[in-house]
Amino acid sequence: MIALFDRLYVHTEVFPTDFSKWLRRAFDLRTRCDYGTTVTITTEETAGQIQHASRLLTAIREECERIINSS
Repeated sequence: MIALFDRLYVHTEVFPTDFSKWLRRAFDLRTRCDYGTTVTITTEETAGQIQHASRLLTAIREECERIINSS
């Protein structure tokens, strides 16, 4: 899914490359938490992930609105 997001939206410069990095980091953390035996995620890391997710969702919402309004 992340590769497809990159191909459709990051490589075409709809969204910045930071979004891809954030998605990959969040996926890595989730995978480590799901399958790791001892994983420690700091409060700062959690806050950063929440901030990135919020920015990503806002940008996606704005892009969807732009597409709808241009139709």
